[in-house]
Amino acid sequence: MRSAVVFLFPLALMACSSLSRPLSGSRFLQKSASALSEPVRFGFDQWDLRTDDRNSLAQKATVLKRLPKVRLTLEGHTDRIGAAAYNLWLGDRRARTVQVALVGLGVDPRRLIVVSHGEKRPRVMGNGLSDLAQNRRVEFVVR
Repeated sequence: MRSAVVFLFPLALMACSSLSRPLSGSRFLQKSASALSEPVRFGFDQWDLRTDDRNSLAQKATVLKRLPKVRLTLEGHTDRIGAAAYNLWLGDRRARTVQVALVGLGVDPRRLIVVSHGEKRPRVMGNGLSDLAQNRRVEFVVR
């Protein structure tokens, strides 16, 4: 998914007509793509945000407020532990938690779509604890 964000982000940037305080094009693009490409991670069976995630979301909100035409899909993911139906619900809950936080930071909710993939799109296929942890996330896809 990271490559989708980095690839699509230049197109979204070109579509935006107004930036409140523009940086040089490539510098702004790099900082913005970097901010939007990092997923928010979650603990096992958790959907609450940690302090470092709140800081990351504040950076994402700043980028989104400066690019008012950019829209995001918030994709919720889980590890493979648990029933498929529960994991779909948990992925949705995680994505909605991120959505609520971004809206609280001033992002228009009409610019955010929530999707849950549950356990169906793992980032890592391994069985180790660190592998499973990498799959518990919300990713940001520019649309």
